Order: sequence, then C-alpha cells, then structure tokens
Amino acid sequence: MKRFGLPMLLILPAYLIGTGVVREAIPLASAQSIKRIAEERSQRITGVITQVDAPGKTVTVKTKKEEVTLILSDTTKIVSGKEEKKFSDLKSGDIVTALAKEENGKMIAESIRISTSKAPSDTR
Repeated sequence: MKRFGLPMLLILPAYLIGTGVVREAIPLASAQSIKRIAEERSQRITGVITQVDAPGKTVTVKTKKEEVTLILSDTTKIVSGKEEKKFSDLKSGDIVTALAKEENGKMIAESIRISTSKAPSDTR
C-alpha cells in the first residue's frame, strides 16, 4: 500500500483540477468587482484648460475628443517642470496632463502637470 501512496498524492491534484472540482471552488470575478477595479485605475487626460472655477476648485480640460471637468482636492499635486504649483497658478490656455480617477461619476484629479511649452495657435 505504501508504494501507491506517493503516486496517488501526485495524481489526485491533477485529477481534481482536470475534472473542474478545483476550478469551481475559485469564484470568478463579478461584474461589480470588475467595475470597481476599472474605477480605481487612473486615467490620463491631456488637453487645454478652458475654464478654472476657483470656488468649486475645478478645472475644465478640452481634450481631442471631449471636455472633462476635474475636481481638485487638497491632495492633488500640481507641477510645472520640476516646480510645485498651486491651484491659483492654473489658468485658461494652459496645456496640462492630469491623472484622475472616476468616483461616483466625477473625475477626481490626483495630479496635474502643466506643460512648459506654448499651446499651438489656431491659424484657421
């Protein structure tokens, strides 16, 4: 009987995996958890600031496809080059790249990088 003990220990796990017994014990990701994971990921938003709302602490950024309103918090990091900036340094016409997360349908800015290059002029 001892001769069959070791081979059975090696064969049994393979058999259980092959029959699906082990696979059924591992739950698949639910739609809710997939949505939560997607919302937790930061999105990169690049464009030109079209509006700054100081009382609401928001900026609207026009990207190639749409306008996005970003809500800034006390933890939002704002930089230009290597220099840290303040909310009051943001102005219409600035080219920015922001990292933001969607929370309850609103875009919360984690960081905003102000480009040091000038916006291209519209020659049309």
